[in-house]
Amino acid sequence: MLHKLFKALWARGSDEPIKETRSKAVPDVYNKASVDATVTTSIIYDLSKVVSSDDFYPLYSRFLVRDEYVEFFKYITSAAKSKSFLLLGQPGIGKTVYLTYHLIQRLLAGQITIFSLNPNARYLFHKSGVYRILGVSLLSLQEANPELNQGRPLVLVDFNVSQTQLHLNVFQSNPILAVSSPNRARYKAWRKQSMAIQYVMKTWRWDEIFHARHFVSAEHNYTTDELRGCFLKYGGCARFLLGETPEVIEPRIIAAIKSCSDIRKLIDKQDDIPEEESNALIRVEPDPLKVRSLVSNTIKKIDVTCTEMRHFDPEDVGKLAPNIYYIPLSATLPGIDSLVSYQEPSDGRLCRIFFQFTLSKLHPVNPKFLDTLWRPKDPKWSLIFVVPKQIADNIRNNHGFPHLITRHGIQGLTNMCLV
Repeated sequence: MLHKLFKALWARGSDEPIKETRSKAVPDVYNKASVDATVTTSIIYDLSKVVSSDDFYPLYSRFLVRDEYVEFFKYITSAAKSKSFLLLGQPGIGKTVYLTYHLIQRLLAGQITIFSLNPNARYLFHKSGVYRILGVSLLSLQEANPELNQGRPLVLVDFNVSQTQLHLNVFQSNPILAVSSPNRARYKAWRKQSMAIQYVMKTWRWDEIFHARHFVSAEHNYTTDELRGCFLKYGGCARFLLGETPEVIEPRIIAAIKSCSDIRKLIDKQDDIPEEESNALIRVEPDPLKVRSLVSNTIKKIDVTCTEMRHFDPEDVGKLAPNIYYIPLSATLPGIDSLVSYQEPSDGRLCRIFFQFTLSKLHPVNPKFLDTLWRPKDPKWSLIFVVPKQIADNIRNNHGFPHLITRHGIQGLTNMCLV
């Protein structure tokens, strides 16, 4: 099957042979009494149009092309070819399906690609054909076929239960695009070693679910009202809404909540290096990150779908891009929660601001970290404490802090101030 697909798509340039375009009137998701409907268009890929087969494993033969797929593919192709990427997100939203979509795009462009769904299903797509990679024999395959030893092709990987860091050692010199569940144990070591860019895929929109219901074989034949109710209750998880019934979903959610020993694992953190989270229960329908402006007291939404881990020598300040807030590791800058660089308007000089946040009035601010604080060679830098007003005076009177420390209120936040 893979060889037939290769012959049908390699360097063709256009996806028209496998592409279907459909338009449907999508009802309002929040108001079932409304008669208004919005006409939206969806794109479906159907590989059976070019390949006659009863078994398309390890690929998906028919799927909806989500906007998330198109956006992420554009992001990757615009980045450096040597970069590795990690695609995360809610289980059941089509991350593994995305690997099929990405492979199709590379076949259409005539780009050499390695597809690795599990240790027994690894394939090299080359202009001369499709080759199966057995075990750790990529090097042996290239030695036996010198024409295959061309550059460092992208490896598409599913970090599932059967595929671990050990299985990827054979591809350690190649750029890798890996998809994974939120179980950090599967990808933590690899991401740190490869410095992969992390991208978080959004859950399905209501119009995507509505379009997909018409060609996905669901166990439960939902009416529009039933599908709307399940979408609002369980969120945009295609696996739940199109493959399972509420009778199956409800006990799983209840069991996940009861088995969570630490409630803090259910509280979201948008962070480059997140804390351990619950793998049994995560957000089904995440909203964009909400940020409150300290000056105007307004709330803005910031959609942080991509985070990048950067390693640099603390003495090399030039690698800190201006106007970007960094969250340093505790070992790098103890006592600092965030830092930002900016250019002084008057002379263009690059200045630094360090932040330490204290949210509880019962939590003392310890000045000992000042002795080990990395201080830039540039003379202009600031250290700002964001603290409850009840402990602000204690900081100013503490002999461990400079006497020139000043206190400023924060407009819109009556219980917090800057010191």
